[in-house]
Amino acid sequence: MKKRTRNVIITACVAVVVVAAVLVGVFVIRPMVTEKKIHVKDTDDYYHEEVPLTEIPWYILKRYTELAVALPASGEPKPSGRLTLPIDVHYYTSPDASGEPALTLAKGTEVAAFSASGEHYVTYIDIGYGYCCFPDYKKGWRYGIPFTTEDLSQGVGRDWENKADKYYVQTSELEAMAQAFWEANQDSPQIQATTENKGGKEGFVHWLVRLPDELMEESGYFDAPDYP
Repeated sequence: MKKRTRNVIITACVAVVVVAAVLVGVFVIRPMVTEKKIHVKDTDDYYHEEVPLTEIPWYILKRYTELAVALPASGEPKPSGRLTLPIDVHYYTSPDASGEPALTLAKGTEVAAFSASGEHYVTYIDIGYGYCCFPDYKKGWRYGIPFTTEDLSQGVGRDWENKADKYYVQTSELEAMAQAFWEANQDSPQIQATTENKGGKEGFVHWLVRLPDELMEESGYFDAPDYP
């Protein structure tokens, strides 16, 4: 009888411990997880608090402009997916050109002009790569993935973007790249249509480099110093 009573007591104690553990999970652990998720969703906090762009997770930066923009598809010739650098392009680990660049792409290097091409949308402008880097808090500087010599004609995935090195680059150098792209492809109906829509060559260059700024301002995330 005593043995049975002792077993009942032990069983009851175990049950209490299990229930307590469940309650801890519900009222302590779960709120912590939920709070973390909410914090991640508060995308605008990073720019509003001027967190250095190098410290913002890449997938968070991409949330500011969750799309790739496509130029019209009709007409020939199509814009070239490759571009020869008209100048040396310098990339830095901080928005400061006084030190040595972390990466320099030499003038004359052939790079991928955009991340993908296809029949329906000839040229995809992938936000964060090449011309379309994210605006920094410091005027004249941007942050993103450098132009690459790789073949990106089939597009890039999130793994490629996540693993790619990111640097700061001066807006003026990306403008020179965008201008070179326009000059090399100005006979393309796609480029002509976009140029007309943007008010000419300068408007096209301004739009191509500052597209992230425009999208972020429209969404109320950030008023970039380089925009409008």
